[in-house]
Amino acid sequence: MEWMKKTLENGVVYVPGEAFYHDKPDTRTLRLSYSTVSEAGLLTAVERLAASL
Repeated sequence: MEWMKKTLENGVVYVPGEAFYHDKPDTRTLRLSYSTVSEAGLLTAVERLAASL
């Protein structure tokens, strides 16, 4: 959850991937929604995610 706080501070929101598993959730995954984001916006989001590490 600490990383989620950092990504929020950098303007990126994600859903922990474990919510999308029926059995044995994988806590090392995340889900992003990017269907309405431009290519430039995706690049910015990836840069912000990386900066949050």
